Amino acid sequence: MGKGDQVRIAVIGLGFGVNHARSAMLVPEAKLVAVCDLNEGRGASAREWQVPFYTDFRRMLDEVNPDGVVAAVSNNQHAEVATECLRRGIPTLLEKPIAPTLEEADQIITAGRESGTPLLIGHHRRFSAFVLKAREIVQGGKIGELVGANILWTILKPRDYYNTKWRTRRATGGGPLLINTIHDIDDLRFITGREVVRLQAELSNRVRGLEVEDTISLSLRMEGDVLVTIFTADCVPSLWAYESTTSPWENPYFFYAPGDCYYFFGTQGTFTLPQLRRVYYPDPQREGWQWPLTVERLGVQPVHPLREEMRHFCAVVRGEAEPRTSGEDARRTLEVVLGIMRAGETGQPVTFA
Repeated sequence: MGKGDQVRIAVIGLGFGVNHARSAMLVPEAKLVAVCDLNEGRGASAREWQVPFYTDFRRMLDEVNPDGVVAAVSNNQHAEVATECLRRGIPTLLEKPIAPTLEEADQIITAGRESGTPLLIGHHRRFSAFVLKAREIVQGGKIGELVGANILWTILKPRDYYNTKWRTRRATGGGPLLINTIHDIDDLRFITGREVVRLQAELSNRVRGLEVEDTISLSLRMEGDVLVTIFTADCVPSLWAYESTTSPWENPYFFYAPGDCYYFFGTQGTFTLPQLRRVYYPDPQREGWQWPLTVERLGVQPVHPLREEMRHFCAVVRGEAEPRTSGEDARRTLEVVLGIMRAGETGQPVTFA
């Protein structure tokens, strides 16, 4: 493809994939050329968008031959769909997690490596202006040496959310750990530039009584002895979750709750997300709990992360950029999440080499 050429995009999976299809129609770099879903009832969207609809993704690839594919299928279908696309030499944007197991993640990574085909994993918050500002502040030393962090993801999912069966089963990648907390783990790695070296976890399914967890409490040690706590619950009315605190700019589906859900603590200050507050002592001679702190509010121009991700994917397809989240990178996030599962089951800490 030539520089600046419009990229012909096909989307597989019209659950969350509807958002990717809309992004492909909204950004000038992309053109939506076909969509696919096993549910024939979702063909109504294709008619509205005036693009072909398929229930067999292989037939779609044969007949449409897209420049790039977005695969937004259920977690247990990732390996089958992604490896087929990659072996055909079609650059692929695969929704997170890369796979439900490390073995399947390795199959996907190998398919891309052996075919020489780009693979981008859809950890879309890496395109958020709030996350990018946090990364700049934390890695740029604006709060001194990083000491620790605290993350809250507490929210009440709608009553019908778990009517979708795959969300209720561990084998298909259901539950808030693989659906939601994985975002926070990836954000943490991306913002700090550090890897998790040890973790402890407590998981509970007491509220809903499903096979999958509804409440998670985590203690992490990262490189450089940075200590982190994460608390997740998708069964509680609450103001503190990434989606609700960033809602007006990133996902208006959620009710907006102004506040912060990420806190980064350093030797020279604290930084919060998404309110982007830097808290510090302005005078080195007047530091300590008896002196007043300054609260500086930093500004960013908010963007829509999924649309920015689509723009980036088009640049990857054209050979103008390397994937912001490679398969290998996403595998490391998955490894931590699977470690959380293991720690929750055994009651023992998990250490990473």
